[in-house]
Amino acid sequence: MKSVQGSTSSSDTITAAALLSLINSGKAPLIFDVRSGWEFIRGHLPGAIHVQFFSVSWKAKCFLSVRDRPTIVYCAYGPRAVLARVALRRAGFSDVLLLEQHMSGWRRSAYPIEVCK
Repeated sequence: MKSVQGSTSSSDTITAAALLSLINSGKAPLIFDVRSGWEFIRGHLPGAIHVQFFSVSWKAKCFLSVRDRPTIVYCAYGPRAVLARVALRRAGFSDVLLLEQHMSGWRRSAYPIEVCK
């Protein structure tokens, strides 16, 4: 994709290191966590917005004003994020990447997470 550094156009992914760099620099893209509510509460990427994967199709309407911004989607391991990315693209989001290795990889790298209290 064109506007997120660290991404690869052939696979439409971004590495966890590249995303963390964007977050730390204050240039974070939209980040959608499409896991269950319980998973999100237990820990998510800094600044992530929770939208369960089965509701992305209709909740995407809430974000139409920012659909031209770079967007990252992740779940625990990948399948839900792939479905969510399809729904976002159908809703007009033009720059949607998947987080490589999703939340499982983020945790393995011991990168920071936010926890709901």
